[in-house]
Amino acid sequence: MNDWQDGSIGWRRPLVALLLVAVVCFVAVVFMGTRVDRILSTVGASVGPPGVGTVDQGGGDVAADDSGSNAGDADAGGGGGSGDQLSAHMLDATRPDLLIIKTGKITIQAASIGPAVEKVTAQIVALGGYASGSTRSGKGEEASASVTFRVPASQWEAALAAARGAGDDVLDEQTGTEDVTGDVVDLKARIRNLQATEAALQAVMTRAGAIPDILDVQERLTDVQGQIEQLSAKAADLQQHAAYSTLTVRVTPRPAPVIARQEARFDPGREAEGATAQLVGILQQLATVGIWVGIVWLPILLALAIVGGIGFLVARRARRTLDGDGGGAAPVPEGGA
Repeated sequence: MNDWQDGSIGWRRPLVALLLVAVVCFVAVVFMGTRVDRILSTVGASVGPPGVGTVDQGGGDVAADDSGSNAGDADAGGGGGSGDQLSAHMLDATRPDLLIIKTGKITIQAASIGPAVEKVTAQIVALGGYASGSTRSGKGEEASASVTFRVPASQWEAALAAARGAGDDVLDEQTGTEDVTGDVVDLKARIRNLQATEAALQAVMTRAGAIPDILDVQERLTDVQGQIEQLSAKAADLQQHAAYSTLTVRVTPRPAPVIARQEARFDPGREAEGATAQLVGILQQLATVGIWVGIVWLPILLALAIVGGIGFLVARRARRTLDGDGGGAAPVPEGGA
C-alpha cells in the first residue's frame, strides 16, 4: 500500500509542474498579446492634450493623467468662480491663441489708376505686407486694376484704412472672417497621437523577428508617417493664412464730366476722315458697278441689240414682199358692164 502511494505521488508531481508551466506560458502569451494590441490599436485614434490619455512611447502602455480629474474635482469643490473665468476667457475675441483667417475686397475710384495703385502698395508694404498678385485690363473709362495683398493679421484695420484713403471714393467693400482655432487644435492633437503611434510601431518593429511581421509593421508605419506629413502641412497652411490676411484692392478711374465727355466725342478731324472714307466707299461702289456693266453686261446687251435689229429687218422685208404680191393679182373690171 505504501509503495502504491509512493508511486502515485511520484507521477503526480511532474504532472502538476507541467500544468503550472503551461498556465504561466498561457498568461504570458495573453499579456504580451494585449500589449501589442494596445500599441497597434492607437493608429488613427483621437487623443486630447499631451499627458492625458496618450500612449507611453517607452513601454507602449496607455497612461491616463489623473491630474486633470483631480483639478476638476478641486474646481467643483471650489464653486463656479473658475468656470465663469474660463467662460470669459473663451469668449474673449482678443485672445492671442485665436487663429482667425481674414479676407476682404474693396473697390475704390481714383483720378488716375497708376498713382493710386502705387500709393496703396507703398502703404501696405510699410505695414509689413506684400503684393501677391495683380491684374490690369481695359482702356479709358473701362480701365481697371486689381492687386491682391497679404497683410499681417495685426495690421488688418490699418491696411483697410490705407486702401480706403488711396482713392477718391469707396464704391464697394466686403470683409469676412473664419475661425480655424478648433481645426488647428484638432490637427495638432491628431499629429501627437500619430507621432506616439509612430514611436510605438518603431518599437514593435525592433522586436519583430519574422519577415512578414516586419513588412506588416513597416507598411503601417509608412501610412502613419504619411498622415503626419499631410496633417502637418494642413495645420501649417491654416496658421499661415491666419497670420497673413488677404486683401484685394480694385481701382477704377473716376468718370469724366458730361461736357468733357461730349467734347471728347466730337473730333472734326475724325469726322472729316469718316466723311472722306464714306465718299471713297461710294465712288468705289460706282466704279465696281461700271466695271461689271462694261465688261459683263455691255457685250450681252450689244449682242441682244444686234440679234433684235436683224430680226426686225427680216420681218419688215417679209411684210413688204407679202404686201406687193397681194396688189398685182387684183382682177380688172370689164367695159360696158
